[in-house]
Amino acid sequence: MFEEKLTSPTPSEYISSTSTSTRSKYASRDFSGSVFIISSDGRMLKLPIPTSSSRDPLNWSKMKRARAFFAIFFFSITGLVVVQGPSLMFAPLLEEFSDEVSYQQ
Repeated sequence: MFEEKLTSPTPSEYISSTSTSTRSKYASRDFSGSVFIISSDGRMLKLPIPTSSSRDPLNWSKMKRARAFFAIFFFSITGLVVVQGPSLMFAPLLEEFSDEVSYQQ
C-alpha cells in the first residue's frame, strides 16, 4: 500500500547530471553505427549481412551494380524530360503562333 510518486528530473537537474563528464570536447565517443560486431572466430562482420542468394544486391558484381545504377539514372532523366519537356515548348509555340490568331467578333 505504498504509493510512490514518479517525477521526472527538472531541466537543471538533468543538465547537471549530464555535464559532469571530464571528457574533452574532441575525445572520441560511442556514436550509433560505430560499434563493430566480431564473430567467435575473430572476423569483423559487415552490416547488413548479405544472404547467400545471388539475387541479393549485396552479392552483385560491380558491373551489375553499375548497370542497375545507370538504369535508374536513365529512367530518372527520362521521366524528368517527359514532365519538363512540354513546358519548355510553350514559350516558343506561343511566340510562333500568336500573330496568326485572329479574333472574330
